[in-house]
Amino acid sequence: MFADHLKPAHEYKVGEKVKARVISVDPNLKRICLSMAQHVLDFTPAPALPAVGQFFENATVTDVVFGSSFTVKLTDTLNAFLHKSHVEIPEEEEKPMTK
Repeated sequence: MFADHLKPAHEYKVGEKVKARVISVDPNLKRICLSMAQHVLDFTPAPALPAVGQFFENATVTDVVFGSSFTVKLTDTLNAFLHKSHVEIPEEEEKPMTK
């Protein structure tokens, strides 16, 4: 479960009972993705969704996920997942491959 699908400002404990909705199933990886976001539990649209192509000039990377993908804060109330395939790394920052 990604952090943006958890209830904000809640300290979760091992063994705690929660409500969650399945949002995807990958039988090949034997992985089930869940969400506890209220709009997903209620089957309602998320508030204030951005338009496709909308530009966020002051987006901030908040975490590195899976080694080279990112979570990004777009606004005070909106976070996003940025997949590594959508990130361009300048040549001078690329690490040389090792054998």
